[in-house]
Amino acid sequence: MGKALQKFITVRYEQDHNAAKPVLRKFNIQAFPTLLVLDSSGAELGEVGAAHNAADFVKDLEHALSGKNTLPVLRAAAEKDPTDLEAALSLARYLSNRYAAETVRICKRILADGKDLSAEHEAELLFLQGYAEQNRGGDEAALVLWERVITKHPKTEGARDAVTMCSNVLPMLPPERGLAFLSKALELADEETREQLEYTRGYLYLRAAEAAYLKRGENAGDDPNMLNMAAWECFLHGWHTEKATQWARKAVRLSRRAPHILDTLANLLFKQGKIAEAIRLEEEAMAKASEPDMRAEFEENLAKWNAAKVLRAERVKPAKR
Repeated sequence: MGKALQKFITVRYEQDHNAAKPVLRKFNIQAFPTLLVLDSSGAELGEVGAAHNAADFVKDLEHALSGKNTLPVLRAAAEKDPTDLEAALSLARYLSNRYAAETVRICKRILADGKDLSAEHEAELLFLQGYAEQNRGGDEAALVLWERVITKHPKTEGARDAVTMCSNVLPMLPPERGLAFLSKALELADEETREQLEYTRGYLYLRAAEAAYLKRGENAGDDPNMLNMAAWECFLHGWHTEKATQWARKAVRLSRRAPHILDTLANLLFKQGKIAEAIRLEEEAMAKASEPDMRAEFEENLAKWNAAKVLRAERVKPAKR
Protein backbone atom coordinates (compact mmCIF):
# COMPACT_ATOMS: atom_id res chain seq x y z
CA MET A 1 0.00 0.00 0.00
CA GLY A 2 1.37 3.42 -0.96
CA LYS A 3 2.33 6.20 1.43
CA ALA A 4 -0.85 8.10 0.58
CA LEU A 5 -2.87 5.42 2.33
CA GLN A 6 -0.75 5.00 5.46
CA LYS A 7 -2.96 7.41 7.44
CA PHE A 8 -6.49 6.72 6.37
CA ILE A 9 -9.64 6.74 8.52
CA THR A 10 -12.76 5.02 7.27
CA VAL A 11 -16.22 6.23 8.31
CA ARG A 12 -19.32 4.34 7.26
CA TYR A 13 -22.88 5.68 7.45
CA GLU A 14 -26.00 3.58 7.09
CA GLN A 15 -28.61 5.15 4.83
CA ASP A 16 -31.43 5.28 7.40
CA HIS A 17 -29.32 6.35 10.40
CA ASN A 18 -29.98 9.85 11.76
CA ALA A 19 -26.28 10.70 11.71
CA ALA A 20 -26.21 10.04 7.95
CA LYS A 21 -28.81 12.67 7.00
CA PRO A 22 -26.57 15.77 7.11
CA VAL A 23 -23.84 13.86 5.28
CA LEU A 24 -26.23 12.79 2.52
CA ARG A 25 -27.41 16.39 2.12
CA LYS A 26 -23.92 17.89 2.18
CA PHE A 27 -22.57 15.62 -0.55
CA ASN A 28 -25.84 15.18 -2.50
CA ILE A 29 -25.69 11.40 -2.18
CA GLN A 30 -28.53 9.63 -4.00
CA ALA A 31 -27.25 6.12 -4.65
CA PHE A 32 -25.81 3.50 -2.31
CA PRO A 33 -23.09 2.61 -1.73
CA THR A 34 -21.26 5.87 -2.49
CA LEU A 35 -17.56 5.96 -1.57
CA LEU A 36 -16.07 9.42 -1.07
CA VAL A 37 -12.51 10.42 -0.22
CA LEU A 38 -12.31 13.49 2.07
CA ASP A 39 -9.37 15.51 3.32
CA SER A 40 -8.66 16.13 7.01
CA SER A 41 -11.07 19.11 7.03
CA GLY A 42 -13.95 17.04 5.60
CA ALA A 43 -13.80 18.56 2.11
CA GLU A 44 -14.45 16.21 -0.78
CA LEU A 45 -11.43 15.13 -2.80
CA GLY A 46 -12.96 12.49 -5.01
CA GLU A 47 -15.39 9.64 -5.46
CA VAL A 48 -14.23 6.04 -5.78
CA GLY A 49 -16.22 3.81 -8.08
CA ALA A 50 -16.97 0.15 -7.47
CA ALA A 51 -13.78 -1.79 -8.22
CA HIS A 52 -13.58 -5.39 -9.42
CA ASN A 53 -10.68 -6.25 -7.14
CA ALA A 54 -8.73 -4.89 -4.16
CA ALA A 55 -5.77 -3.74 -6.27
CA ASP A 56 -7.97 -1.51 -8.46
CA PHE A 57 -9.75 -0.17 -5.39
CA VAL A 58 -6.44 0.82 -3.74
CA LYS A 59 -5.26 2.35 -7.01
CA ASP A 60 -8.40 4.52 -7.19
CA LEU A 61 -7.91 5.61 -3.58
CA GLU A 62 -4.29 6.52 -4.18
CA HIS A 63 -5.31 8.51 -7.25
CA ALA A 64 -7.93 10.45 -5.24
CA LEU A 65 -5.38 11.20 -2.53
CA SER A 66 -2.63 12.16 -4.95
CA GLY A 67 -4.06 15.63 -5.46
CA LYS A 68 -4.50 15.19 -9.22
CA ASN A 69 -7.94 15.83 -10.72
CA THR A 70 -9.56 16.04 -7.30
CA LEU A 71 -12.72 18.10 -6.93
CA PRO A 72 -10.87 21.14 -5.48
CA VAL A 73 -8.35 21.00 -8.35
CA LEU A 74 -11.10 20.75 -10.97
CA ARG A 75 -13.02 23.65 -9.42
CA ALA A 76 -9.90 25.81 -9.21
CA ALA A 77 -9.04 25.18 -12.88
CA ALA A 78 -12.56 26.02 -14.04
CA GLU A 79 -12.72 29.17 -11.92
CA LYS A 80 -9.25 30.36 -13.01
CA ASP A 81 -10.25 30.43 -16.68
CA PRO A 82 -14.00 30.20 -17.38
CA THR A 83 -13.23 30.00 -21.11
CA ASP A 84 -11.19 26.80 -20.67
CA LEU A 85 -13.53 24.25 -22.27
CA GLU A 86 -11.65 21.15 -21.13
CA ALA A 87 -11.51 22.38 -17.53
CA ALA A 88 -15.24 23.10 -17.53
CA LEU A 89 -16.02 19.74 -19.10
CA SER A 90 -13.85 17.87 -16.61
CA LEU A 91 -15.66 19.56 -13.74
CA ALA A 92 -19.08 18.88 -15.28
CA ARG A 93 -18.21 15.20 -15.75
CA TYR A 94 -17.30 14.89 -12.09
CA LEU A 95 -20.31 16.84 -10.82
CA SER A 96 -22.98 15.21 -13.00
CA ASN A 97 -23.64 12.25 -10.69
CA ARG A 98 -24.38 14.23 -7.53
CA TYR A 99 -24.33 17.96 -8.18
CA ALA A 100 -27.05 18.24 -10.80
CA ALA A 101 -27.87 21.96 -10.53
CA GLU A 102 -24.23 23.00 -10.87
CA THR A 103 -23.72 20.66 -13.81
CA VAL A 104 -26.72 22.12 -15.60
CA ARG A 105 -25.41 25.67 -15.06
CA ILE A 106 -21.98 24.80 -16.47
CA CYS A 107 -23.38 23.05 -19.54
CA LYS A 108 -25.92 25.80 -20.25
CA ARG A 109 -23.22 28.47 -20.02
CA ILE A 110 -20.89 26.75 -22.47
CA LEU A 111 -23.67 25.82 -24.90
CA ALA A 112 -25.04 29.36 -24.83
CA ASP A 113 -21.59 30.72 -25.70
CA GLY A 114 -21.23 28.12 -28.44
CA LYS A 115 -17.78 29.24 -29.56
CA ASP A 116 -15.42 26.66 -31.08
CA LEU A 117 -17.59 23.72 -30.02
CA SER A 118 -16.88 20.54 -31.93
CA ALA A 119 -19.65 18.02 -32.53
CA GLU A 120 -18.13 15.76 -29.85
CA HIS A 121 -18.00 18.58 -27.30
CA GLU A 122 -21.54 19.79 -27.98
CA ALA A 123 -22.86 16.24 -27.82
CA GLU A 124 -21.11 15.57 -24.53
CA LEU A 125 -22.42 18.80 -23.00
CA LEU A 126 -25.98 18.01 -24.07
CA PHE A 127 -25.65 14.50 -22.71
CA LEU A 128 -24.19 15.67 -19.38
CA GLN A 129 -26.90 18.32 -18.99
CA GLY A 130 -29.56 15.69 -19.69
CA TYR A 131 -27.94 13.25 -17.28
CA ALA A 132 -27.93 15.91 -14.56
CA GLU A 133 -31.57 16.81 -15.32
CA GLN A 134 -32.48 13.15 -14.93
CA ASN A 135 -30.67 12.98 -11.59
CA ARG A 136 -32.80 15.80 -10.25
CA GLY A 137 -36.04 14.30 -11.53
CA GLY A 138 -36.38 16.07 -14.88
CA ASP A 139 -37.06 13.05 -17.07
CA GLU A 140 -38.74 14.99 -19.88
CA ALA A 141 -36.00 17.65 -19.81
CA ALA A 142 -33.39 14.90 -20.06
CA LEU A 143 -35.11 13.28 -23.03
CA VAL A 144 -35.41 16.60 -24.87
CA LEU A 145 -31.65 17.12 -24.56
CA TRP A 146 -30.80 13.56 -25.53
CA GLU A 147 -33.11 13.85 -28.51
CA ARG A 148 -31.06 16.81 -29.68
CA VAL A 149 -27.88 14.77 -29.28
CA ILE A 150 -28.97 11.74 -31.31
CA THR A 151 -30.61 13.90 -33.99
CA LYS A 152 -27.85 16.46 -34.43
CA HIS A 153 -24.75 14.39 -33.64
CA PRO A 154 -25.69 10.70 -34.09
CA LYS A 155 -22.12 9.46 -34.54
CA THR A 156 -20.67 10.95 -31.35
CA GLU A 157 -19.86 9.39 -27.99
CA GLY A 158 -22.48 11.67 -26.45
CA ALA A 159 -25.15 10.17 -28.69
CA ARG A 160 -24.08 6.64 -27.74
CA ASP A 161 -24.23 7.59 -24.06
CA ALA A 162 -27.71 9.05 -24.53
CA VAL A 163 -28.92 5.86 -26.21
CA THR A 164 -27.42 3.76 -23.42
CA MET A 165 -28.95 5.83 -20.62
CA CYS A 166 -32.40 6.53 -22.08
CA SER A 167 -33.95 3.36 -20.59
CA ASN A 168 -33.65 5.05 -17.18
CA VAL A 169 -36.11 7.79 -18.12
CA LEU A 170 -38.40 6.31 -20.78
CA PRO A 171 -40.56 4.27 -18.36
CA MET A 172 -41.33 7.48 -16.42
CA LEU A 173 -42.79 9.28 -19.45
CA PRO A 174 -46.00 8.85 -21.45
CA PRO A 175 -45.57 5.71 -23.57
CA GLU A 176 -46.12 7.47 -26.90
CA ARG A 177 -43.33 9.90 -26.00
CA GLY A 178 -40.94 7.09 -25.17
CA LEU A 179 -41.80 5.07 -28.27
CA ALA A 180 -41.14 8.08 -30.52
CA PHE A 181 -37.66 8.48 -28.99
CA LEU A 182 -36.94 4.77 -29.27
CA SER A 183 -37.69 4.73 -32.99
CA LYS A 184 -34.60 6.94 -33.40
CA ALA A 185 -32.46 5.49 -30.62
CA LEU A 186 -32.67 1.88 -31.81
CA GLU A 187 -30.95 2.83 -35.07
CA LEU A 188 -27.86 3.89 -33.09
CA ALA A 189 -27.77 1.14 -30.47
CA ASP A 190 -25.14 -1.57 -30.29
CA GLU A 191 -26.25 -5.18 -29.83
CA GLU A 192 -26.14 -5.15 -26.03
CA THR A 193 -27.96 -1.84 -25.71
CA ARG A 194 -30.53 -2.85 -28.33
CA GLU A 195 -31.56 -5.80 -26.19
CA GLN A 196 -32.29 -3.48 -23.26
CA LEU A 197 -34.10 -0.99 -25.50
CA GLU A 198 -36.28 -3.74 -26.96
CA TYR A 199 -37.28 -4.72 -23.43
CA THR A 200 -38.11 -1.07 -22.71
CA ARG A 201 -40.09 -0.84 -25.94
CA GLY A 202 -42.14 -3.88 -24.94
CA TYR A 203 -42.89 -2.29 -21.59
CA LEU A 204 -43.96 0.96 -23.28
CA TYR A 205 -46.21 -0.92 -25.73
CA LEU A 206 -47.87 -2.60 -22.77
CA ARG A 207 -48.40 0.76 -21.06
CA ALA A 208 -49.80 2.18 -24.28
CA ALA A 209 -52.23 -0.75 -24.48
CA GLU A 210 -53.22 -0.18 -20.86
CA ALA A 211 -54.00 3.47 -21.59
CA ALA A 212 -55.94 2.51 -24.71
CA TYR A 213 -58.13 -0.04 -22.92
CA LEU A 214 -58.70 2.33 -20.01
CA LYS A 215 -59.89 4.95 -22.48
CA ARG A 216 -62.01 2.35 -24.30
CA GLY A 217 -63.73 1.31 -21.09
CA GLU A 218 -64.36 4.88 -20.00
CA ASN A 219 -65.78 5.81 -23.42
CA ALA A 220 -67.80 2.62 -23.98
CA GLY A 221 -71.05 4.19 -22.83
CA ASP A 222 -73.83 1.58 -22.98
CA ASP A 223 -72.09 -0.79 -25.39
CA PRO A 224 -71.83 -4.09 -23.45
CA ASN A 225 -69.32 -5.62 -25.86
CA MET A 226 -66.93 -2.67 -25.62
CA LEU A 227 -67.28 -2.65 -21.83
CA ASN A 228 -66.62 -6.38 -21.71
CA MET A 229 -63.59 -6.17 -24.00
CA ALA A 230 -62.00 -3.48 -21.85
CA ALA A 231 -62.82 -5.37 -18.64
CA TRP A 232 -61.40 -8.64 -20.00
CA GLU A 233 -58.11 -7.09 -21.11
CA CYS A 234 -57.77 -5.44 -17.71
CA PHE A 235 -58.35 -8.82 -16.08
CA LEU A 236 -55.70 -10.51 -18.24
CA HIS A 237 -53.04 -7.92 -17.42
CA GLY A 238 -54.03 -6.99 -13.88
CA TRP A 239 -54.96 -3.41 -14.82
CA HIS A 240 -57.51 -1.24 -13.00
CA THR A 241 -59.34 -4.14 -11.36
CA GLU A 242 -61.97 -2.04 -9.63
CA LYS A 243 -62.86 -0.10 -12.78
CA ALA A 244 -62.90 -3.32 -14.81
CA THR A 245 -65.31 -4.88 -12.32
CA GLN A 246 -67.63 -1.89 -12.62
CA TRP A 247 -67.54 -2.13 -16.41
CA ALA A 248 -68.23 -5.87 -16.29
CA ARG A 249 -71.20 -5.46 -13.94
CA LYS A 250 -72.65 -2.82 -16.25
CA ALA A 251 -72.02 -5.03 -19.28
CA VAL A 252 -73.75 -7.99 -17.58
CA ARG A 253 -76.83 -5.85 -17.00
CA LEU A 254 -76.88 -4.31 -20.49
CA SER A 255 -76.33 -7.68 -22.22
CA ARG A 256 -79.11 -9.29 -20.22
CA ARG A 257 -76.56 -11.52 -18.54
CA ALA A 258 -74.78 -12.92 -21.60
CA PRO A 259 -72.68 -15.97 -20.63
CA HIS A 260 -69.30 -14.70 -21.90
CA ILE A 261 -69.78 -11.42 -20.02
CA LEU A 262 -70.86 -13.25 -16.87
CA ASP A 263 -67.59 -15.17 -17.19
CA THR A 264 -65.58 -11.92 -17.38
CA LEU A 265 -67.19 -10.63 -14.20
CA ALA A 266 -66.75 -14.00 -12.47
CA ASN A 267 -63.02 -14.04 -13.27
CA LEU A 268 -62.56 -10.52 -11.95
CA LEU A 269 -64.40 -11.35 -8.73
CA PHE A 270 -62.41 -14.54 -8.19
CA LYS A 271 -59.20 -12.57 -8.65
CA GLN A 272 -60.34 -10.28 -5.82
CA GLY A 273 -61.07 -13.22 -3.52
CA LYS A 274 -64.88 -13.11 -3.89
CA ILE A 275 -65.03 -16.83 -4.58
CA ALA A 276 -68.67 -17.57 -3.70
CA GLU A 277 -70.04 -14.83 -5.97
CA ALA A 278 -67.65 -15.84 -8.75
CA ILE A 279 -68.87 -19.44 -8.57
CA ARG A 280 -72.54 -18.41 -8.68
CA LEU A 281 -71.98 -16.28 -11.76
CA GLU A 282 -69.91 -18.96 -13.51
CA GLU A 283 -72.61 -21.56 -12.85
CA GLU A 284 -75.14 -19.19 -14.41
CA ALA A 285 -72.83 -18.64 -17.37
CA MET A 286 -72.38 -22.39 -17.92
CA ALA A 287 -76.15 -22.96 -17.74
CA LYS A 288 -76.66 -20.36 -20.48
CA ALA A 289 -73.73 -21.34 -22.69
CA SER A 290 -74.55 -23.30 -25.83
CA GLU A 291 -71.08 -23.70 -27.36
CA PRO A 292 -69.16 -26.81 -26.17
CA ASP A 293 -65.80 -25.00 -25.95
CA MET A 294 -67.29 -22.25 -23.83
CA ARG A 295 -68.98 -24.74 -21.52
CA ALA A 296 -65.72 -26.69 -21.14
CA GLU A 297 -63.85 -23.48 -20.19
CA PHE A 298 -66.49 -22.55 -17.62
CA GLU A 299 -66.51 -26.06 -16.22
CA GLU A 300 -62.74 -25.96 -15.79
CA ASN A 301 -62.99 -22.63 -13.96
CA LEU A 302 -65.67 -24.00 -11.64
CA ALA A 303 -63.54 -27.03 -10.77
CA LYS A 304 -60.59 -24.79 -9.80
CA TRP A 305 -62.71 -22.27 -7.95
CA ASN A 306 -64.62 -24.88 -5.97
CA ALA A 307 -61.30 -26.43 -4.98
CA ALA A 308 -60.15 -23.00 -3.84
CA LYS A 309 -63.37 -22.58 -1.85
CA VAL A 310 -62.78 -25.90 -0.05
CA LEU A 311 -59.15 -24.97 0.65
CA ARG A 312 -60.19 -21.62 2.11
CA ALA A 313 -62.77 -23.35 4.33
CA GLU A 314 -60.09 -25.74 5.59
CA ARG A 315 -57.82 -22.86 6.49
CA VAL A 316 -60.42 -21.05 8.55
CA LYS A 317 -61.83 -24.16 10.22
CA PRO A 318 -61.40 -23.86 14.02
CA ALA A 319 -58.91 -26.26 15.55
CA LYS A 320 -60.29 -29.17 17.58
CA ARG A 321 -59.66 -29.04 21.31
